[in-house]
Amino acid sequence: MSIEIVFNDANNPNIATFFQTIDGVTTELDFTSVTRMVVTLSDSAVVIDSDTAPNIIEWIANDGTLSSGQVRFSFNESGVVSDDYMGATLRAYDPTRPLGQIIVHMNSEKLRFLFVETT
Repeated sequence: MSIEIVFNDANNPNIATFFQTIDGVTTELDFTSVTRMVVTLSDSAVVIDSDTAPNIIEWIANDGTLSSGQVRFSFNESGVVSDDYMGATLRAYDPTRPLGQIIVHMNSEKLRFLFVETT
């Protein structure tokens, strides 16, 4: 499980790396053909879409500084206010998956964010 701390009012993006295991071999997920990502945060009904907020969710296809499997979340710019852990669902879209593919679901608790006020 990954718990990412988001410092509101600070420029501290979070980078998470996602993996897949096929036939016992674990590799980073390949996001090079991904055209869009959507994150839904639990307990807040907050949905962040890279189509409408391209600077909040970034990956290798739209930011050449990231490696395969990495996603950068700049939620400090999202305006989410919470003092509790929030599970996240990450869905990736590409030409072969127009309805999106669930990379991680909030109920799995594999990706959680804690939003902290810094002031």
